[in-house]
Amino acid sequence: MSNGFMHLFLSERNFENTMLIFENGQPLYQLETKSKFMGSSPTNFYDVQRRQQVGQVEFHSMHGDDVTVNGYKIKVKRESMFSTSEHWKASNRYEYKWKWHGENMQLERDHHPVATFSRGDNGFLKHKDAMSFQLSPEAQQIRDEVIVTGMYTLAKAERDKGSQNGAINAATAGNVAAISS
Repeated sequence: MSNGFMHLFLSERNFENTMLIFENGQPLYQLETKSKFMGSSPTNFYDVQRRQQVGQVEFHSMHGDDVTVNGYKIKVKRESMFSTSEHWKASNRYEYKWKWHGENMQLERDHHPVATFSRGDNGFLKHKDAMSFQLSPEAQQIRDEVIVTGMYTLAKAERDKGSQNGAINAATAGNVAAISS
């Protein structure tokens, strides 16, 4: 930690199976999603140091997703149909919002940044290039919630991007088929 900020780096660029590690390589969180042949499987969040599960994210196609941290269900919501920002109320009773800035995110409370996520470039343990979270002292007080909601927001954005690409590919394929007929 420098200047009171906690830096955590993702060991993999896979949001469902990765570890979040300190600059010295010591793990703090492990994310694990067991693969399933049909349907989705929940992603479990483990605090490696405390040796306990601290969170779970489960995506649903027909109804709202489930985000749970330390037994507390968090309702993560979009501000509007066209927004990509996700907001939620933490256990400390404050409202927080993950807000996108290009490829990076910032967690805000009352329009003040308390944590950031940077996509970085690439590489395992190349700290300046790896995906990372930076948590202020305030965010560290609710770090399990910050990490679980942050990873949820990242995974949801990837899923949304994938479904948009699928819809675009399907529409394009339909147009190509119609032209070639």
